[in-house]
Amino acid sequence: MWKCYGRTVDKICDAVTDYTEFDCSKCGKRRAVNDEALSNGSHVIGRLFSVSSQGVETWEYYEPRPQKK
Repeated sequence: MWKCYGRTVDKICDAVTDYTEFDCSKCGKRRAVNDEALSNGSHVIGRLFSVSSQGVETWEYYEPRPQKK
């Protein structure tokens, strides 16, 4: 899941959309830098860090941190 931070008139959209969808289910904005990655329990686990000119997304995840073995 991801949370949209697009602007709608005078407020932030704040809609939650499935990660397989690139466009917000509420405002229709394309997923963009600083939109949040959510866990199944709606906890913030990261954010969209960058989108290349080819549309490749780079996400920054906060938790859980990968464990080296």
